[in-house]
Amino acid sequence: MKSMKKILITLGDPAGIGPEVVVKLLSHIQSLGHREKYLGLSPLIIGEKEILVDTAESLGIKVNFCSEEKPSEGSISVRSIGMLKTDDYELGKISAVCGNAAYHYFAHAVEACISGEAHGIVTAPLNKEAMNLAGHHFVGHTDILEKMTRAETVIMALVHPKILVSHVTDHVSLREALDAITIPRI
Repeated sequence: MKSMKKILITLGDPAGIGPEVVVKLLSHIQSLGHREKYLGLSPLIIGEKEILVDTAESLGIKVNFCSEEKPSEGSISVRSIGMLKTDDYELGKISAVCGNAAYHYFAHAVEACISGEAHGIVTAPLNKEAMNLAGHHFVGHTDILEKMTRAETVIMALVHPKILVSHVTDHVSLREALDAITIPRI
C-alpha cells in the first residue's frame, strides 16, 4: 500500500476568512469519500476544533471533525493548540489575540515539517496587521518560513498544473514594487 503523506492545514486568522476557507476545503475533501484516501494525503488541521465546528454550523456545512488523539473513520482530524475559543474574539475584527493564534498555528506546522512529522503545509490567510499587533513582525507566510528555516533565499510561488507564478516583489506598495522590479531581481 502506498504511504500516506501527512499534510497540515493551518486555520489562519480565526476572526478572518481562514476558518471559512478551511471548512469549505474540508467539505470538498470529505465529498471525495475514500477515493484513494484523499488521493494519498492525510490532512491534519492545526487550529481549534471548536472554531471549525462553529464555522461549519454557521455556514450550514456538514463536516465531521475529530480530535487528533481520537481519530474516527470518515472524520477530519484536528490538532487543537488551545490558543483561543470562539468567545475570545469578534469575527471581522482585527485583534492581537487572533494574530497571535494564527502565527502559532503556522509556526507549529512549520516546526512539524522541519522535524519530519509532516510532508507539507496548506495555509489559510493570515492578517498581517493582527499578527503584528501580537508582536510577530512578519509580512506573511514566506517571511516566517525564511526566518524559521534560516533559508538564505525564499521565493513565493503559486503553482497550478498549467502555470507557475513567482513574485518579483510581495507585500509592498505599488510604488515600491515598481522601483524594485529590476533585471537582476527578475
